[in-house]
Amino acid sequence: MNEPNKPRFTPVILPADLDVKRGTGQAFQGSIPTDQQFREPRGEADDEIDLLQLFGVLWRGKWIIMLCSLLAMTLGGYYAFEVAVPKYSATARLALQARDQQVVDLESVMSGVSTEQAAINTELEVIRSRGLLERLATELNLVEDPEFNTSLRTSSPYSLGEVVKRFAAWLSITLPEDPPPSGEEIQNNVVDNLREALGVSSQRNTYLFDIRATTESPARSAEIANKLAAIYLDDQIRIKFEATEYAINWLSKRVTDLEVDLKKEEDAIKDLRADTELVSLEALEALNLRSKDVRERLAIAQANVVTSQMRAERMAALATTRDVDAILAEVEDSVLIGLANETKAGDLNANIRFFARFDELVEREASNTNRMVLQRNALQASNVVLLENLDAQNADLSQLNQLVREADATRVLYETFLTRLKETSVQIGLQQADSRILSRAIPSKLVEPRKSLILALSLVLGGMLGIGIVLLRQYLHDGIRTAEELELLTGQTIIGQIPKMPIRRRNSLVNYLKDKPTSAGAEAIRNLRTSVLLSNIDNPPKIIMSTSSIPGLIPRVLQNDSAMDFGYRLRC
Repeated sequence: MNEPNKPRFTPVILPADLDVKRGTGQAFQGSIPTDQQFREPRGEADDEIDLLQLFGVLWRGKWIIMLCSLLAMTLGGYYAFEVAVPKYSATARLALQARDQQVVDLESVMSGVSTEQAAINTELEVIRSRGLLERLATELNLVEDPEFNTSLRTSSPYSLGEVVKRFAAWLSITLPEDPPPSGEEIQNNVVDNLREALGVSSQRNTYLFDIRATTESPARSAEIANKLAAIYLDDQIRIKFEATEYAINWLSKRVTDLEVDLKKEEDAIKDLRADTELVSLEALEALNLRSKDVRERLAIAQANVVTSQMRAERMAALATTRDVDAILAEVEDSVLIGLANETKAGDLNANIRFFARFDELVEREASNTNRMVLQRNALQASNVVLLENLDAQNADLSQLNQLVREADATRVLYETFLTRLKETSVQIGLQQADSRILSRAIPSKLVEPRKSLILALSLVLGGMLGIGIVLLRQYLHDGIRTAEELELLTGQTIIGQIPKMPIRRRNSLVNYLKDKPTSAGAEAIRNLRTSVLLSNIDNPPKIIMSTSSIPGLIPRVLQNDSAMDFGYRLRC
């Protein structure tokens, strides 16, 4: 309960058109007892985003958002319709001739492009290669085209370089001039710009290539796309022609070398056959049989010599013993047998004739042995000669066979390469490109700038910029906009709000309320008076203090008589 004799203050009244600054204390200075200064908020701030509050913030800043969107769309339209250079696109389509490569036939000399994806991607890069683009730039004389040769372009007066030059001239500063570009630099610049203006792509799951050129002229775009397609096909034929020509040159040289080698090998065979005693393989086989027969006869002669020598030695030994029986046992001779019988009968003359006959047989056996030795030696000499001749002829045969094999191999290579040479020479003028032009490029429609898209993006970006400005303004704002914020900050109850009056000057406020007693402002003041009187029915307030968030505003207002009258009427 408040003491009856102690003056009391009303709760805070917040006019709806005021913006109370947080932390200044101006809204409550002198209007709240010192023991009821700012209190902690009733609850902790909610970290979740209030969509309604966010929408309210954006709605309050709708004019900023609309202004930014309109400004951005105006700039985008100016760029799209005035600044941006229109560009036109033209597309030429090529079809890859799909055929499998055969390595074992003539097509290996003029092999086509594989249909694998890696090979197709390689062909795409070949089309955009610097070599073909340099040839394209030369044939179309793009060095004289300012669109591709930047050194021929006139600088914009608003470009950075021109601004720097004017500023330097204004300061009387001499800037060093860039040296003029060389011919190679100009050529590289033209090729780089041409590469940026070209696009090459392949259709998925097909063997189709699209060559797309985008320039400032529709006719120029079509000309570049068609010319590049023609250069690409011509380059394929040129590469095949060079490969065929290289194959012909290589085959010609190889055939000539093989012909010389074959002639040398055939001459070597003829010389070997002229120098050797080998007539034929049959003669060599006969010689081999003859050598075998001699070896067999030599073995028999050797055995006979040994046997004869042993018998001659035994007979020589018996000649010294004079043993008739032993001699008859060793020698089978009818004369000796008859003489031996006469000798046993006591005929001395027969005994002399017996030993004379035996001595004659001994000499005959020795002579026979010498004859066998001579025969053996003759067979040995003949065998040696035959073996030497056989070895020589075998060596010649081996050498001859080797020369014949080498000559046959050389002859096969020579005939094969000669056949390839003739086939390749016939095909030298029949090369075809691996691709063909399916459809030529024609002047197409405008592709840049896309004005509707630029305008739409400008509008969206402008709206986003406006929303960002509104949200940043809200974030940087440190005032109180709503009664709920004030209640949450001070802990006091708001018993009334007065809207902003549609007046130009403050001293016309009372007249406005008199002239329009049913207006929203007059009704809000009456509701405020009722709320103040009913705030404590037993002890209604006696004194009402009016203050403002702006220092010194209320004292200046109270100096006016109409304001004093308004305060008096409010108290009544």
